Order: sequence, then C-alpha cells, then structure tokens
Amino acid sequence: MSERIRDEMERAEARKLQPHFIRAFFLEAFALLGGTVREREPGRFEITHVPAELRRRDRQIGLGAPLLRRYERVTFDKHLIAVEGRPLAEYLTPGHPLLDGSIDLIIERHDAALRQGTVLVDESDPGETPRVLVYLQHSVVDGRTTASGARRVVSKRFEFVNVDPDGVASTAGWAPYLDYRPVDENELALLTPVIERGWVRDDLEQQALDHGVELARAHLEEVRRRTVDRVERTTAAVKERLQSEIQHWDHRPTN
Repeated sequence: MSERIRDEMERAEARKLQPHFIRAFFLEAFALLGGTVREREPGRFEITHVPAELRRRDRQIGLGAPLLRRYERVTFDKHLIAVEGRPLAEYLTPGHPLLDGSIDLIIERHDAALRQGTVLVDESDPGETPRVLVYLQHSVVDGRTTASGARRVVSKRFEFVNVDPDGVASTAGWAPYLDYRPVDENELALLTPVIERGWVRDDLEQQALDHGVELARAHLEEVRRRTVDRVERTTAAVKERLQSEIQHWDHRPTN
C-alpha cells in the first residue's frame, strides 16, 4: 500500500507546472485583475495592491489564511523564499489562495473565450487528423464545510481530453497545450475549412465529459487511498505510542 501511495505522490509531483509557467500566468493574470506587482530582486516580487474583488472572493471561499492587501515579497521558486539580507517571501504555488483566487476569477471573467476556443498547432504530431482539445476541471470534497457553508475541496485537478472527428475521446495528458503554438495567417487559411466542418461545431462536451467521468473516478480513488493510508499510519503511530506508555508504566515500581 505505502509503495503505491509513494508512486502516486511522485507522479503527482512530476505533473506540477514548472515555476516559470506559473509565474508567467500569474503576472499577466494579476495585472488583468487590477493588481500591482513589481520585481524587486531576480525572481522575487513585491505586491503593492491586491484587488478588492480578489480579497472578497477569498473571504467567500474561506480557505486558509485571508489574503493581505499587499505582500512585501512573493516568489515562484522555493529556493528564493529566503534570501540573505532580504525580506522572507511568500511561496506562490498551486494551493496558495492568491494564485488560486486569481485562477478562479480569470476563468469566471473569460469563460466565454475558453468555451469559444482557439486554433493551435502540435508540431510533435506527424499526422494530419485534426482534434478538439477539451479542458475539464473536477474537485474532490469531504464532509467538512467552509465559512460560506460550501463543501471543503480537498483536491482539485484539471484534465484534458482529445475528441477526434469520429467523436472518440481520449486522454490528452497533463497540460498538453504548453507544447502547442498559435497558428499563423497562412495556416489559419488552410484550417478554416476544417474549423467549419460540422463535427467541430457540434457539442463535443458530452463526449469529453463521458471520458472525464472515468478520470474523475480515478482521481477520487487516488485521494481515497492517500487518505486511508494517512489515517492508517497515524492510527498505527498512536497505538505504538500508547503501547510504549503502557509498558513504561507497567514496569514502574508501585508502592
């Protein structure tokens, strides 16, 4: 059991976005939301203004420590958290409320653009079969509730599913779009007839969701195994400590 859990945790670690991708997204998204951020040292930034809308969203979600109005230093690289002679930096990584709140607001504001989609080129694909890349998000919640009464999210995951012209859905991997590039004008002219075909304009969401259900079940099972493993290890440690205390007091002389 523990070996399988360790393997899953290592794979989850490998799936995390690299710091430079997180930094590039956050700096642009935060500026779009009205925030003010300036680089003070290489890889370390000062946030002088956190938008009120972002702070309101954080209070509604009610997870962790509340957002501050400003941050003396933040960084996206763990080794830059503590720099001699400089202020300690907040580590902005998935799970930090400042990053998660920015993601939620960007999705909320630009949901229409996400649904409209765009045209990208996968230069690593030698074939000529077009496909639609669908983005899905699902969350695993537990029995606890937040300050707003919502179920507490214990794990959130983004999934990407390819749908081909025959309507067959398949897993696209972790953030495949990072290796894609925008089309140029000449390529777009060639691809316009493909984009206008009926299958592309059909509602492909259901095919993607059907496939995504299986991915969500696997996610739930992964979280369940990690939780059960943690509870079992904690229970074993508590029993071991109690047994040690019992043996200690059993061997003490009594009056």
